Amino acid sequence: MEEGGIGDIAEYIGWVQDDEKDRFFSLCDYFILPTYEEGMPMTILEAFSYGKPVITTPVGSIPEVVQHNKNGILFTPGDTAQLKKILFDVISDHSKYDCMKNNAMNTATYYYPESIKTELEKLYEEII
Repeated sequence: MEEGGIGDIAEYIGWVQDDEKDRFFSLCDYFILPTYEEGMPMTILEAFSYGKPVITTPVGSIPEVVQHNKNGILFTPGDTAQLKKILFDVISDHSKYDCMKNNAMNTATYYYPESIKTELEKLYEEII
């Protein structure tokens, strides 16, 4: 991240789990996933469950969950200049953060087991 001039505002953590994951989600303001291809990464839902807006790319099923400027921010895969601008924008302008944070939490609750239980029961009844 140093070479892109964003070392003071973003940190590459890599793969983490358990208590370490909890600690990093608790410390960050945004979760950044600069990916080129995905299905539907569970880590996005995990970030939402911590109330963290997600900065990521519109690949795979991500755009079905991450709504641009609602619960996260989407950028073109590989466009590091665009990502850098987004990072500086969210740091210099906090006006959307609280709304995005609340929307992230609301999105997460939609995917909680108790929330989808009724939908799954309906689906299973239709199948049977």
